[in-house]
Amino acid sequence: MSFSYLFWNFYSLVAKPLLAKQELPVIINLDRTTSASQFVQTLKEKNLIHYQRPLLMIIRVTGLSQRLKAGVYQIKPGETAIQLLYRVVSGDVLTQNFTIIAGTTQQKIAQDLAKASYLDYHPSDWSLIQENHSNAEGLVLADTYQYQGGSSSKSLLEHAHRKLISYLNTVWANRAPNLPYKNPYELLTAASIIEKETAVPQERQLISGVMVNRINKKIAVTDGSYSYLWLRSGVYWQVIP
Repeated sequence: MSFSYLFWNFYSLVAKPLLAKQELPVIINLDRTTSASQFVQTLKEKNLIHYQRPLLMIIRVTGLSQRLKAGVYQIKPGETAIQLLYRVVSGDVLTQNFTIIAGTTQQKIAQDLAKASYLDYHPSDWSLIQENHSNAEGLVLADTYQYQGGSSSKSLLEHAHRKLISYLNTVWANRAPNLPYKNPYELLTAASIIEKETAVPQERQLISGVMVNRINKKIAVTDGSYSYLWLRSGVYWQVIP
């Protein structure tokens, strides 16, 4: 192997972009078992490098073989192989947004999670936030969340749930006096019913007053799908045939 050959290949890794500036970004996915040789082979298969050996030598000589981070990486136009390597070592993975719109059902959120790009979703992930509730309906806060490409939806759901709990605790601490609700979750259930009834802010206060009166008189509150009864043990509901 001649000196000029080595020099040219190492120079290319440092100075030559993997993609020209006019080219589109390329996505690569590295899992937890990806080795240095597999990482380099992936770049070769994507036609981003011509020869595997020089880059593999750099990775091994610099002791970076065991420091490659799993995840989804977007290779940017103008980026060199060495720049990409150090991004992989630092775990600078692709970041995506996931939005939960207010009033969205658990079923719809689940469908969106399943379709989200580079997100590992399993229906069982909901069990992490469901706790002692019969389902996870309404247990995440409507907001836009960021997640790392290749990550699990568990982290996203747990984050959305923690934000909801924080928000509920704040609302609960500042609630109006003499409300019939026993805990923040009952307040959340009531708010969900009101939100389904109307999108007009002025009407929500009226509906809220009607609900409070019905609850105080132990009259079931319905939203067309469920019948809610406020008991000492908490909210109880059943599907109306």
